[in-house]
Amino acid sequence: MRQAYVFSHLSIQNGLTGNHVSGLLQDKKGFIWIASNALQRFDGENYITITQFDRLPGSIFYDDIALYEDHQGQIWIGAPDNIRLYDPVNSRISTVPIDAGVRPGSEIGCYAFLQDHKGILWMTSDAGLLQLDPTHHRFRRPANIPDSISVKMQSAIMEDTHGRLWISGEHEMYMIPQDRKQIFSSYYNPHRYPLLDVLSSVKEMLEDQRGRIWAATRITNELLCWPPDSNGMRRFQFHYGGKQPDQVYELAEDHHGHIWAGMKTNGLYRYTDEQGKFSLHIGPSNTPLGLHLNYETNCLLPDRDGHLWVGTDVGVNILSLHNDGFTRLDQPSYPSSASELTGLLAARNGDVYMASWGGGFTHMRPDLSPVKHYTHGPKGIAEERNLVWSLAELPSGKILIGQENGTVSQYDPITQRFSHLRPPGLMDQAVLTMWPENDTTVWTGLYKFGLAKWNPANGHIDNFPQLTEYIHRNTAITAIVPGGDSLLWLASSRGGVLRFRKKDGLVTSAVMFMRGKDTVRNITALLPVNDTTLLAGTDHGVYFYFPFSGRWETLTINSLPFNEWILSMAPAGNDRFWITTTEGFYRLNSPTRTLTTFEQNNDIITDSRKVRRSIISLPDGRLLVGASDHAVAFLPEKLEVRPAPQDVTILEFRVLNKPIMVDSAISFGKPVLLHHRENFLAIDFKSLQYHGEKLQYFYQLEGLDNDWIPADNVLSARYTNLPPGNYTFRVKSMNTAGIFSRNITSIDIVIRPAFWQTWWFRTLLFLLAIGLVYGYFRFRMYWYKRKPGARRPSGKNYRSWK
Repeated sequence: MRQAYVFSHLSIQNGLTGNHVSGLLQDKKGFIWIASNALQRFDGENYITITQFDRLPGSIFYDDIALYEDHQGQIWIGAPDNIRLYDPVNSRISTVPIDAGVRPGSEIGCYAFLQDHKGILWMTSDAGLLQLDPTHHRFRRPANIPDSISVKMQSAIMEDTHGRLWISGEHEMYMIPQDRKQIFSSYYNPHRYPLLDVLSSVKEMLEDQRGRIWAATRITNELLCWPPDSNGMRRFQFHYGGKQPDQVYELAEDHHGHIWAGMKTNGLYRYTDEQGKFSLHIGPSNTPLGLHLNYETNCLLPDRDGHLWVGTDVGVNILSLHNDGFTRLDQPSYPSSASELTGLLAARNGDVYMASWGGGFTHMRPDLSPVKHYTHGPKGIAEERNLVWSLAELPSGKILIGQENGTVSQYDPITQRFSHLRPPGLMDQAVLTMWPENDTTVWTGLYKFGLAKWNPANGHIDNFPQLTEYIHRNTAITAIVPGGDSLLWLASSRGGVLRFRKKDGLVTSAVMFMRGKDTVRNITALLPVNDTTLLAGTDHGVYFYFPFSGRWETLTINSLPFNEWILSMAPAGNDRFWITTTEGFYRLNSPTRTLTTFEQNNDIITDSRKVRRSIISLPDGRLLVGASDHAVAFLPEKLEVRPAPQDVTILEFRVLNKPIMVDSAISFGKPVLLHHRENFLAIDFKSLQYHGEKLQYFYQLEGLDNDWIPADNVLSARYTNLPPGNYTFRVKSMNTAGIFSRNITSIDIVIRPAFWQTWWFRTLLFLLAIGLVYGYFRFRMYWYKRKPGARRPSGKNYRSWK
């Protein structure tokens, strides 16, 4: 029932070309590269196949693929039979040749790439250590390393912070200092480096944030840890089932500084400095949320968002590393797996109850260990389909279980016995919420017919049809908040917030909110902020309601309405509130009207289904938050505030609906040059993130748009018939807490005019027009003077005129 570490998965069913994943890489832009029987680029939604590795169509290809991004952003691909290079500027794959005589056979057997601080690209392979000759663009043996030594350097390679190269040989380690003028090994080790005394091939090496070097050996199956400022070295082995120690296949360091070891057969181990050992083991599991592998863990990738990608022989497993203290409680489903968690209750004695629609309910101790799970039956609840909607505790300590079809069960946690009630006054409706005023008065919100008051002692029911008459429609009551001794504030699904007077059962006022020109009447959650303010969660965000003045305010983020479906709310202390929505988990600061959003294990919000959730505080200080079909427990102080979104990436730039390459323009600040007919543009963009964060996008074409334009749900900007000129396209993203991406992504665009659109051509036309007018005038004067019989002045007047 309880699971602390859960994985999401990618496989052939999700779009991979093959399940045997041997290489993972995240490039500088944020794209994830996945190597199986093909190399695919993944942006969180779509896969683009870059190159195939099948030697024969349809063949099963299990050889490892080496992936590496160099300083220029090019992707190096080491396949067993050749070396390929992907240039993102022109989206082309090329094969990089190797000097004749270097290959040991028909295949090169590439193991790893490394570009050092001088820009030199190294490769280890079955042929040993090779170096890229940038002049001739081919790999050859290093000139300053004897062939007798370089041919042995066939495995792991690493450059440390001091610029030293550490390279694994067949049976020993080598070190080449920063000046590359010497070679150190077990035969020449004047500084007595312990790592050079290791007489074994090393499969993987890693330098962590503290400068320690980790090395995974092959022969002895040890993981070595050497702090360079010490001559001591720690050794770890991973035994299981009384067998020989498992071999470490891959090493990685996460954003917390923890070291992860991917094992050949037995899953993952994690080292923390706080405990000084590998205290966590996550073994293989075929459960839906487990670590999926059959034979081996091939590769590890800690991404820039704080998740660990694990490539195995059955696909990619993705684990969130943000909240180590998250504990997931899965609700047992009965009789099917389609249950929805609908209610959580923390009793006064510390016991915890969890209810679901389709799975009954569970009674747990304060430490969340189970007491018993109850479904329909002689010793369980009354509702045959186990459709439980709500939970409440009577002052006597008995637990009320509100169910479908107007059924309420009363559970005694001491005797673990039930009594059941299905009075006609509950109108066979789902019991959505209950507020016990005392042992004999329970105010009950029904699905369709509003409110009822019933006495658990004698079963008497009072109904209030005047409530639905007041709003002229049937409505569900989803939350009940006492307003002193005489009033109840009711959250309704179709009538807004209702003010209900208990003494005569009348609704004395109702308020509905507005979002633009739309009326917001569906209140999904309701809480008191203080004596004068109510906090209303709706299907369109959060509203502050001031009953004494009748005013209300909508929660806005950067002047935009916060427009998410609110699932649940709970006090967080100091005028703050926890909020879950279909998109995220937040803390609302009431005085400042601001939201904080958090990194999570992809467990609090797992889908977009709009079923009511719950948030409760546990006796040990943890929160228990309902998600879809489970709940998550964690300490609030260990939550990590979600940082600004990643910068937006230009995915595609199309001119006249044909894609053109703009990577170099973006990378080097060069403008995109277009001619006058290329003035129909479409620019697709996205902030590359892979873990469900909802973002809003804004774009602007400077030179045309006066302000930022919200992208809404279409992540594409389109412009038609642009006049010639200089433009700058800019785009940014914003998360649900109102935090913008760190940088604005921009690209300069120049649409060059046709010759007839240039200033000099227009000036020439103007001068030509003046010349034509002047010429015409001169011609007319000339023609007039030459015309036979033209009248001329005579006599005295003629002479004076002349």
